Amino acid sequence: MQMTADDIFLKLRNGLVRLDKEIVAFVESQGLDPAPGSQAETERANYPNPESLYTVSGICSILLESVSEHVSLLVRAMHEPITPFACWTCVRSMLESSAISAWLHDPKIDAQKRVSRAYAHRYQGLEEQAKFVRAANMPAGEVKKHEDLLDKLERDAAALGLSAIRNRKGDRIGLAESMPSATDIIKLMLNEEMAYRALSAVAHAHTWAMLPLGFKKNSGPQVQHPNGAKTTLMEKSAGSIQMHAFHAVRAAKALVLPVLNQSLYFGWDKDRLVSVLESVYDDIGMQPVTRFWR
Repeated sequence: MQMTADDIFLKLRNGLVRLDKEIVAFVESQGLDPAPGSQAETERANYPNPESLYTVSGICSILLESVSEHVSLLVRAMHEPITPFACWTCVRSMLESSAISAWLHDPKIDAQKRVSRAYAHRYQGLEEQAKFVRAANMPAGEVKKHEDLLDKLERDAAALGLSAIRNRKGDRIGLAESMPSATDIIKLMLNEEMAYRALSAVAHAHTWAMLPLGFKKNSGPQVQHPNGAKTTLMEKSAGSIQMHAFHAVRAAKALVLPVLNQSLYFGWDKDRLVSVLESVYDDIGMQPVTRFWR
């Protein structure tokens, strides 16, 4: 029996709910510490400042929590009345957090590279915080406090052999290495540049993206105005099943990849994780091409 668009939509929505629950249960079952003999345990035992590696994993935990929360928001947005724009902006947020987490816990890099990436990310965050303080017109002392934090971060990085990045004028513009843009890091880790650009078009209020996702033409005739102008009436739409499948596949990937990378890095039970993923993806009806862990 062929499934209707409503049947497929419910499969997608229910599958995301199950995937989130299964991922949370898996992570909780593995505990907080890396497995004996894992890459993470070895790095922490041998790196000159193991606290830096704990910081990496702390950042990743926050990012994964953000991804999981946005899955919950996405599922709510997929209930009546369906809010298609909210669906897309939720997934957009997920992609960036997911990519950064997967980038930091990438099992293909060594400890020094991992710490370097973390310092690049932390510097960017503190720089944005300092800009916020200035924009909020906070007292000079408060601005100085945040500038001092950037200087301290540079000193801490230097103690580990990581240098500041400076422009031709000698101004500090980064730390350890250049932090990739959101688009670049999503392309690198998730291979989802096209999806991120489409999702960003909605977030940036571009009508070429918003019209087909959240509206459809009214069945009535064009409106003829007294001055001769004609307008076509539009009405809100829940969006096509193809559009919902598009963002649901990316949401699932955003949730899974950072957990997969952490599993490989921490020496967690990869076989159990893959078994869970295969089962959930089977329930949703995901095609083999979407199962990137294979």
